[in-house]
Amino acid sequence: PDSAQGDGNVFSNLTDLAKYEAALARGTLLQDTSALFANGRLGNGRPLVDDDDTGYGYGWSVSKDGDYADHTGGWAGTSTYYLRNLRTGVAIIFLANGEDADLVDLALRIEEALD
Repeated sequence: PDSAQGDGNVFSNLTDLAKYEAALARGTLLQDTSALFANGRLGNGRPLVDDDDTGYGYGWSVSKDGDYADHTGGWAGTSTYYLRNLRTGVAIIFLANGEDADLVDLALRIEEALD
């Protein structure tokens, strides 16, 4: 791909994503990340939800209980998954060379093993 723009065409690497995660965790990127991971609201005040009853806040899918935020992606033979446990601070980031990798399941299994 020769385009570098938002939605579907953002390219990064694990080093930069790890720096981003560290800045979020330390509060050096944003002092207060609560708005970043808060579920948004429609113009009529109703919360944003999808078919899985998951909300959406500033680029992150937000779990109904507010414990998790995640973001998925993929492009031209790749897939990505970024999971943040907002309660424990555990973050898992995958960049995979394959569109069919079940990164969500793998991330949840890794997090479970860390408990």
